[in-house]
Amino acid sequence: MIEDLCKKLKDKRKKLGYDLEDVVEGTKLHPSVIKAIEDCRLSDISPVYLKGFIKLYASFLDVGIGDELNSIFPAKIPHKINRPRKDPGNKINLYFINRLTFKIKRNILFASVLFVSFIIIFMLILSIVRLVKYKSSPNIKNSGRLKNVNPEVLMSNKNKGVVVSIKVKRECFIKTKRDGKVVFKGVLKKGVVEKWQARKELEFSINDGSSVVVEVDGRILPPLSKIYKPIKSLKITPKGISIVK
Repeated sequence: MIEDLCKKLKDKRKKLGYDLEDVVEGTKLHPSVIKAIEDCRLSDISPVYLKGFIKLYASFLDVGIGDELNSIFPAKIPHKINRPRKDPGNKINLYFINRLTFKIKRNILFASVLFVSFIIIFMLILSIVRLVKYKSSPNIKNSGRLKNVNPEVLMSNKNKGVVVSIKVKRECFIKTKRDGKVVFKGVLKKGVVEKWQARKELEFSINDGSSVVVEVDGRILPPLSKIYKPIKSLKITPKGISIVK
């Protein structure tokens, strides 16, 4: 027992006639350590150094302790560290999470492409519908074009004067001269149809040639302009038509 070993060391010191100072000088141990060993107050000494201090003290006193210390202080069996086992289910869950994330991203990308494609197709169809509607409007019935520099278009009824109707597609400003005199000057609203008759000549100034449809003696003229463009002079006589843009 440890008490017997401590008593043996204390008795041997006294037998040899050593004071504590002698032991301290020979072992370099602190007096409190030597005193604790002899009194068997081992709890006062750090367990890390206890076995070594006892061996050193016994060696100084020439006390053979053999395997006595090993029986008193058995070697500690190192604890086996139980490392957490990797759960194979975690890999499976991670696989499915990554797969689900990929599918969500792919679906979002597909939906975005589909939406953009739908917008493009819709705008294309809308443009085609507008083009067909424009071509089918009354102002395209006659496919001929009036030239910009005073062309002369012969008319069939030379002796009956001229009758001109103007249908307004968009609000515009018109000035009308009949046989050289101004008979109208103002703004016509969308949808209005005005009709003028003269024996010799009708002349019109229009701020936007694309905003009106002109009909002469029951025949619709080609568009004066397909884009916004002022018409300085549209002169209509029994002999023909001339236009200055």
